[in-house]
Amino acid sequence: MIYLNVFYTSFILILPLVLVSTLNVLVIRSLQQSKHRIRLNSLDTYEGRSEKNITIVMITIVIVLVFCHTPDRVLQVKIIISYRYKTVAFTRAKSNK
Repeated sequence: MIYLNVFYTSFILILPLVLVSTLNVLVIRSLQQSKHRIRLNSLDTYEGRSEKNITIVMITIVIVLVFCHTPDRVLQVKIIISYRYKTVAFTRAKSNK
């Protein structure tokens, strides 16, 4: 049961979080570099509002991912701990008789 939980946590929570975060960082860096290039090449002042909006959306996606998956994992860990505690308590009570 523990192996299943480790596998599930790794592939449902940790791996997507790492992938989404890494890809978001790469996209944000690329947007910042393009914003810098546009500023160098243009005579007008470039504010880059669309890049700011994209960055906010990408950060929001990561936060929603964590917000949606973390409660499930916390609940699963609580279930495992309570199951182990009940098993240990049952074993001790059985051995005391």
